[in-house]
Amino acid sequence: MSDIELPQSSTPLPPVGASPETSAAIKGQPHWKKALAGIVPFTAQRAAFGLIVVLAIIYLTFIGTDMAQGDDLSQAVRQAVPDTVNYVTRALQGDLGVSTAGSDTLIPVPVSEVLQERFIRSMGLMGISLGLASLVGILLGIWAARGRSRRSLGVIIATIIGVSVPSFFAAFLLQWAATTYTRVVGRSLIPVGGFGWDGHLILPVLVLAARPIAQITRITFVSVRAALQEDYVRTAHGKGLHRIRVMYVHVIRNATIPVLTTIGVSLG
Repeated sequence: MSDIELPQSSTPLPPVGASPETSAAIKGQPHWKKALAGIVPFTAQRAAFGLIVVLAIIYLTFIGTDMAQGDDLSQAVRQAVPDTVNYVTRALQGDLGVSTAGSDTLIPVPVSEVLQERFIRSMGLMGISLGLASLVGILLGIWAARGRSRRSLGVIIATIIGVSVPSFFAAFLLQWAATTYTRVVGRSLIPVGGFGWDGHLILPVLVLAARPIAQITRITFVSVRAALQEDYVRTAHGKGLHRIRVMYVHVIRNATIPVLTTIGVSLG
């Protein structure tokens, strides 16, 4: 006797023991409300966890500062509690204190001013480096996916090296190369220190873009190579479509999602 398959319902089943009113509410609930009901608790949980981590960092920072000034551990632990409360209270009012770290003259300046200046620079560097990484990574990935095995192997090895090399070591290598060139040739190729919206951006952008380039290249290579082996691509070639049209209309469009996901992850 053959098995009988029962039709599957797309309506979610109510919880066991739920009242008729609850069951009717669940069945008649719109999809966007169901999604919102799952997103809101998740977001609140993440926000609460992040707040706890920030408070713990502030508390441990005050403990370390007090111990650096000569207090013992027990005294530093007790003193860090009111210091943390006072700092959080002032921070909520917009007063983050002063700092000499962001001052060129070692004169204390408000932390809010330092944050504003550094935030603009950080966002600019991130945007430029991520744009460069996306452009270079996608082009390299497509170039490797369309090439022969030797080209693909070379690109994959390069991406592994790019992901494995720490950013600080890459920065050291680039600075060493720039200073060596200046010493040998007698003129500066690119600035190796300071900040400016000119040639000073070259080294930081290259360092920040190195790892995303490797990640985006690898994901683009895998996605495009998988799409090129699909039946619809072979059918498009069999119909006589131009290879550029097949690549940019059929292949890249279907390989976009994992590439965009990788670019989004690179923001972190």
